Amino acid sequence: MTFYRCADLRLSDVKFINSPKTHVLIQACKRISIANLHISSPKDSPNTDGIHIESSQHVDVRATVIGSGKGGANVAVEDIRVRYASFNGTTNGARIKTRQGVTGYARKISFEHLNFTSVENPIIINQYYCESTTCKNQTMGVKISNVSYIEAFGTSITPVAVSLLCSETAFLKTWDLFCAATGNPTFLIPSGKSFQVGAVELRGPCKSSNPHIQLAGNIVAPNFLWRSATETSSWIAINLVDGLTIDGRGSIDGRGRVWWDCKASKILSVYGSNNFHLGGGLTVTNSPGKHITFNMCNYVTIDGINIVSPGDSPNTDGVYMQETQHVKIQNSFIGTGDDCVAIGKGSVDVNVTNLACGPGHGVSIGSLGAGRFWLREEHFVRADHFNQVYNPIIIDQYYCNGPRGQCANEPSWLGDWCHGHQPCLQPKHGLHGDCHDDINISSGISEKPATSYCLNVHGSIQGSVSPPVSCLH
Repeated sequence: MTFYRCADLRLSDVKFINSPKTHVLIQACKRISIANLHISSPKDSPNTDGIHIESSQHVDVRATVIGSGKGGANVAVEDIRVRYASFNGTTNGARIKTRQGVTGYARKISFEHLNFTSVENPIIINQYYCESTTCKNQTMGVKISNVSYIEAFGTSITPVAVSLLCSETAFLKTWDLFCAATGNPTFLIPSGKSFQVGAVELRGPCKSSNPHIQLAGNIVAPNFLWRSATETSSWIAINLVDGLTIDGRGSIDGRGRVWWDCKASKILSVYGSNNFHLGGGLTVTNSPGKHITFNMCNYVTIDGINIVSPGDSPNTDGVYMQETQHVKIQNSFIGTGDDCVAIGKGSVDVNVTNLACGPGHGVSIGSLGAGRFWLREEHFVRADHFNQVYNPIIIDQYYCNGPRGQCANEPSWLGDWCHGHQPCLQPKHGLHGDCHDDINISSGISEKPATSYCLNVHGSIQGSVSPPVSCLH
């Protein structure tokens, strides 16, 4: 049933069932009252919106039960009020969607006293809506404002019960207010809530010397290939924000599985930000590529974080850093498909303490790339626990990142830092190093003892080392 250019319409006490497409279409109407409707179609029926409203004003939907294959109340206009509605087995419940590439507004929208039963997306705003696979990953000029949800109850059959996938412009306005605040501002993601957001850049500098993001709830990435807001290929890019703390027992879910067969991106990249703190029980999971990266940062502390992705997920380093100094990673769990911690070029004074690592490729210094780089002594790994690890301790100057057999069989040029207590060494001397404190690694394979292997290595042992390392004295 379609209502076009109607005014002062009253529609009530009607049952709609098994529509070929949209059950009730309200188009270019004013002052509409809808009450006590019952709308139903099979869950797999395509494009069978319950009520579709467009280009209309002053619409009131109340005491209505909707169970259709696609969508419940789907609004994108002005002065819309949906009250006492029940959604049973629908794909979407209270949804606002705007198609890519269009302009307009959606404002003064209220959802009140809603009941959801086994709904896939109970509450959803989607400004990236696309009906085909050919849409560009873009938002649009539709401005959404003055939207409220009051007393909504029920069950969701997906983990993300509240999905707010808005234009970056809306999210960044909130960030701008937070970043401009003085004193001790806190950006709160509330407990028990999951919010889906698009790719954003959170840019400073901020006025506060200690801005705080408290992530008690969950942030979820779009479940499609998004386009980064910066050149860092990151879902969330934090640039030039000093003193920032991100903590809480919520989670950041990159939903990376859709990326793992193509070019990887990152969940969180931090650039040019000093005195950065991350932890407090926070979980970062399922990155498209590297989970957290630091570049050109000073004084970084990661304490009490959980980074988790499947062991077969490609290039999903837990923490990666380069050109970054004075880093502490402690009291954390990292289990991914690549390095738990990767320390790249220009990194100085890195301490990894009390880390549980696995699955993954361990704690790696490198790859240090082409050309000549200097490796300082100021990297420490303390009190780490290895469980079912292929190579617990390994230094490899013949590492090849290309197909086997296509790399030249030559070591990299990796010198030592020159200072008063450590003279410069020529590359021909190979690697000079020390094993400090006790090392005790046994084989996890029955009847095969743990062994060691050396090539062009000179060094010493302090404490006990098992298995024995013949090149160290």
